[in-house]
Amino acid sequence: MREVRGRGPSGVGKELERARKGLGWSLRRAEEESKVSNGYISQVERGEAEPSPEVLRKLGQAYGVPFPVLMEAAGYIAKRYEPKDSGKVPAFVFSAAEKFDDRDWDATQAFFQHLLKSKGEGGAPS
Repeated sequence: MREVRGRGPSGVGKELERARKGLGWSLRRAEEESKVSNGYISQVERGEAEPSPEVLRKLGQAYGVPFPVLMEAAGYIAKRYEPKDSGKVPAFVFSAAEKFDDRDWDATQAFFQHLLKSKGEGGAPS
């Protein structure tokens, strides 16, 4: 079994499986809601496939899991915080930009637009 990025084998897969089961959904129901095939969802959950940011966006929307949480769990981004007394906003670093296709960049752009909007509405996003 190939390891996916994140917190060890199937780090994002375990996160997604927990969310799906928490909703009481079967893989077929997850497919209906997310428009991602149940076979692929199963592979991701078992750590046999590495989902793209676009797939993470679809699953996150269906499951109600914030996109940034899944991007971090998948290892696409890593949060780095400045010391608390610096007053700086968290910085995000991409670890796999070379693997991005156009849909991945679109999903990533949407993520950063969300961050900027959150910052403009009262500070740094949590």
